[in-house]
Formats: sequence, C-alpha cells, structure tokens
Amino acid sequence: MNWFRYFTPATLLIVSLLAGCATPTPPTEMVPQSILEQASLRGVAIQVTQVTGGMETRSWDVGRIGNAEFRQALEQTLRNSGVDTAANGKSYQLSCEIVSQNVAGTFDNTMTLLVHYTLKDDQGKRIWADNILTEKELAVKDVFNGQTRMRKLQTSAIQDNFITLLDRLAQVLHVKKQGINH
Repeated sequence: MNWFRYFTPATLLIVSLLAGCATPTPPTEMVPQSILEQASLRGVAIQVTQVTGGMETRSWDVGRIGNAEFRQALEQTLRNSGVDTAANGKSYQLSCEIVSQNVAGTFDNTMTLLVHYTLKDDQGKRIWADNILTEKELAVKDVFNGQTRMRKLQTSAIQDNFITLLDRLAQVLHVKKQGINH
C-alpha cells in the first residue's frame, strides 16, 4: 500500500522540515577526545570567569554555539588537560568571547570559528590575550544529512580551537613559570 497518497504535499513538507530541526550540540561532543596532557598545565589553577558572544540555536536554523555549552566544554577540556578548574584562592582567570561562528556553503560547508581569549593572573592583571581562528570543511559526499554535517563541522572546529588554546596556555604559563614576561 502506498501511504504517501494519504498525505498532502503541505503535510509532507512540514514533516520533512521538522525532521531536520537544528538542535544545540551537547558540550560533551565539543571536548577533544585525545588531549595530550600538557606537563606545564598539570596542577595549574584556571577559573573560567566569562563566556560571551554565543548564540542560541533556533530550530529552523543551523545549530549555534551557546555560551553555557561552550563554557561547560571549555571547563571539561581544561580539566582533561590537568588544569584545576575548581581551585579556591589563587588561580588564573580565563574569559572568552565567541567573536564569530559562520557556516558557509549549501552542499559543501565551511565552518569558521573565531574566539578571543584573555588570561589574567590572580590579581586581575592581563597576562595574555589572543584570537584563535579555526576553520573546518565537510562535503556532502562525506556526510549527506545537512544537520549532521553542521554538527560535525561545529564540534571539529571547537575541538581544534580548544587544542590550540591549550598549546598557547602551555607556552604562556611555561614562560611565566620561568620568570620571563612578554
């Protein structure tokens, strides 16, 4: 029996649109799975103080990176690299702003993520600030479903951004430990 004949074209359109609704990416998917623990970050105390610039996901749009999800993923990434994020007392303060999160393309997509990070010492003095730009591409031949492709692009861009952040923090804090200021 052909059940399609019982549905109007409008009903089929609505069902197909609802099936492709965007949902926010869970923070657990944003955390890099293979973090090589940085010896210079082991035991360092860093508090994530502020995350801004995120956007809430709208069901009819592509998934977006929200502040709360990004913060949870960032804190978990720091913990996985040996950072103490629950330290009371002396700790570095890390804040970030998601400056842009753009997806371009219809079938072959590119995700560009730009995040500005600022690290302050326990006295509130800025010791480092930088922009980290990551860009990822996926083709429709790699992942056909559009929402799945967007989610993979997003998680991959965020994971690369976090890995670059860990490398830069290790460099800055290693230099700081040796008494060299820049």
